[in-house]
Amino acid sequence: RALGGVLLGAAIAAKLLPAVTLPGALSGILAMNSKTLKAPENAGSPASPTTRLRRAAATAVRPAAAIVLPAAAVVALGYLPYVLLSRSSVLGYLTGYVAEEGYETGSTAAADKNRYALLRLLHPAPESWALPVVAAVLLVIVAWVLLRGDPGRPWRGALVVTGTAFLLMTPGYPWYALLVVALVALDGRWEWLGLPLAGVVQYVTARAVDDGAWVGTLGYAVAGAAVMAGWAVRALRAASAPP
Repeated sequence: RALGGVLLGAAIAAKLLPAVTLPGALSGILAMNSKTLKAPENAGSPASPTTRLRRAAATAVRPAAAIVLPAAAVVALGYLPYVLLSRSSVLGYLTGYVAEEGYETGSTAAADKNRYALLRLLHPAPESWALPVVAAVLLVIVAWVLLRGDPGRPWRGALVVTGTAFLLMTPGYPWYALLVVALVALDGRWEWLGLPLAGVVQYVTARAVDDGAWVGTLGYAVAGAAVMAGWAVRALRAASAPP
């Protein structure tokens, strides 16, 4: 776990995007917590509810700390020289980049760059409310991964969180989705490969067609439909499988 945290921290320090995979690294940690709460006690000395809660918290915190602390330490050490030399400018152009790409609340660039393309199908101007909605949906997905994720397949939870973020935010640069490609290669859920393809479609048509936003929206809509279809097929197979 510690080595995984170190490697994850190095990836985050090099490119902030891999931070979105952190919930996947903690897959199922809350499920382990609930198992501890339900664990039977010795008849002679039953534990109090407070003791059970403490044990459950320790069960959740220790494995999480084994990943999060090394990752945070690597990021901190990697950025320490820049903090000492540049102080507040350590983040560089990040805040300006976020605004330029249309991810700032109320940004006029969001429509021009077709950000939140799928949310835009629900409302033509989601710029004022998109970020809270995206944050709320991602929190639900992260909670599901922490509670129901498979600790033996952390890349699966990472793929779900990362893919959902891409569907909600519809970035215009397809190379960001290389992270999705890597996670698909680990997990084998090929339906998520529609996301990088949608990014390519949006990137190319935005430069080749005068009004190509609808093409990018269609690409992400098809990608989302493919993900839902894959989920439905797997659910049906699981339901029909013999016990």
